[in-house]
Amino acid sequence: MKLQFLGTSAAEGIPALFCNCPACQYAYKTGGKEIRMRAGAMLDDVIKIDFGPDSYAQMLANHLDYTRVHTLLVTHSHPDHLAVDELGYRQPSFSHLTDERMLTVYGNAAVGKKIAPRLSARIGFQQLTAFETVEIEGYQVTPLQAVHYLHREPNPPQENLVTFEGKTYSRMEQAFIYLIEKDGKRLLYAHDCAGFTAEDLDFLASKRLDLVTLDCTYGGNAPKSVGHMGYAEDLKCREQLKQRGAADDKTIFVANHFSHNGVRPYADMQALLPGFIISYDGMVIEF
Repeated sequence: MKLQFLGTSAAEGIPALFCNCPACQYAYKTGGKEIRMRAGAMLDDVIKIDFGPDSYAQMLANHLDYTRVHTLLVTHSHPDHLAVDELGYRQPSFSHLTDERMLTVYGNAAVGKKIAPRLSARIGFQQLTAFETVEIEGYQVTPLQAVHYLHREPNPPQENLVTFEGKTYSRMEQAFIYLIEKDGKRLLYAHDCAGFTAEDLDFLASKRLDLVTLDCTYGGNAPKSVGHMGYAEDLKCREQLKQRGAADDKTIFVANHFSHNGVRPYADMQALLPGFIISYDGMVIEF
């Protein structure tokens, strides 16, 4: 497998659109790996993971051909992960395709609702269910439950509840992290989450992972709310996976999805996360 990290920031980007904090000023001045577009990735040039507002810029920067992509995996419906208006440009009035196969968007019910106005002969949708594996273009894709997008609700629907570290939370939507398998290789793409639920860990037990990319939104800081992670939580997740037999010393771990509210210079982040690769825009890992 080959995973290309097209964007490695959280919603605001780094430097953020309207910010002059020290982290953003440093990134703007230094450039290179410190500049981060909104998160998204490409697997084997076949599967696009998330389709945020920087997808067009990422296409140009990495010489991608989206006309050859017919599978889009979406983690959740937040606009930094699903820029639905951009999908509209796949319609005949905006594009001319030599390959008329449909682009199928896979995700949760909230994703389906968001893209419903865009559905056509060129854009389709398939709703996924946590822990149910589906075959997509020769890959086995299993959505696991992400602890993300939490809120308080008096009597939330049962499907919106998630238990994490002994507490039960209500989610606005069931965000996903993804286990992707093919030819004996396994990728765990785990962003926009606070960590693994007990059910996630049970499912992953003894499934030896080759590459794990983890949310590190808070960077060098402790999380201010449940829903994202920082460096300490990434280290904890690595140990949890090793204890369950889902990872070992050969497993590649990557920290990804950084916010300017916590990210530190690239070398400093590397020092906080020994044994991790600190992602940067355009980075390619083959495994």
